[in-house]
Amino acid sequence: ILTNPPFGKRQSFKIVREARRETTVTKVAENWAQSVGWDFIDVSTSSKGIVIRVEGQLPIPETETLRARLAAAGIDLRGAILDLIPSTKIELGNG
Repeated sequence: ILTNPPFGKRQSFKIVREARRETTVTKVAENWAQSVGWDFIDVSTSSKGIVIRVEGQLPIPETETLRARLAAAGIDLRGAILDLIPSTKIELGNG
């Protein structure tokens, strides 16, 4: 019987809270990226906040809609970073 688990209750709650937040942010960011023609890559949590990575062709899309949707979903945007990665994809097999 474990009387002192390796993670305390606070740490366990923090892990669960971060996982729920990342799930919510992923859903919102995926929908936003698709709506602006970009591809969602991933979401991660750093010591400073949440990091959202997307890629797509220039021009850089507007981001106010994403900010508003995240805020409406209850996401704390302090320290949040949106990493916009411009890319150009060329199909090499069709030519």
